[in-house]
Amino acid sequence: MKFEVLVIGPEVGRQLAPYAKRTRVGAFRRYITEDELQDGFVQGIWAGRLGPDADEAAIAAYVRSTFDEFLGERDEIDKDERGWYFYSHENPLARWDYWFVNSEWWPLRTRPGGAVVLDEAAYAGWPDIRDHARLWRRGRPGEVLYGAQSVVEEIDFAAMERESAEAAGRAWDAYQAAEHRDSLDEIQIGGFTREEYLLRTGWHPACLVEGGRWHERGDRGLRADVEEARALEWRRFVDDLIGGLPPGTLLTKVVCHT
Repeated sequence: MKFEVLVIGPEVGRQLAPYAKRTRVGAFRRYITEDELQDGFVQGIWAGRLGPDADEAAIAAYVRSTFDEFLGERDEIDKDERGWYFYSHENPLARWDYWFVNSEWWPLRTRPGGAVVLDEAAYAGWPDIRDHARLWRRGRPGEVLYGAQSVVEEIDFAAMERESAEAAGRAWDAYQAAEHRDSLDEIQIGGFTREEYLLRTGWHPACLVEGGRWHERGDRGLRADVEEARALEWRRFVDDLIGGLPPGTLLTKVVCHT
């Protein structure tokens, strides 16, 4: 699944690095969740590794085997008062397995005549990006540009919010009118009133990294998993954070995959 992340500040790769799935950490007790046990039972039967009468220990062992890349030196599983566990080098902060910059995915919108950084330069998020004019594209007077990276003073957040609300309204209307509905639309739109759906959309990213700290709404962009109070709290958090940034702060929209 792909989801959007707004990275605030320079050195985009460095800020995202602590949240990579491939990052290995010191061995620790990695507890198996109830959801993982349930999913593991189904997947184990489908893979021919478990029978329909498999006990919990066998299911836990199967779940552990799916983490081969991150297993610790001790290969046994065990159980204590918290549940089944094994030793792992898996990154507990992991959020993504790869990421990329593409201005066609959830782009920032400039003010008329504003400027954006070219996608190929946005990966680094150079601290001195302003000193490299050839890496920028500036709009003609009155022209609006869309890009994955720019600075706060160049971005028209109000226009981004209007465009997002209009797009969300069209999506909700189309969903209601459709005879055959896409399964993803069922998750993202189904069950919401128009107002509830618009509250959960807007330009606000599902996740945000600022100063190397990861913040998230809690749903990776699926929206259905977010209560109305959390959706409103997240919008206020993002608005307040962006509103307090210096005009020259670099912002980058990144597409992450998990």
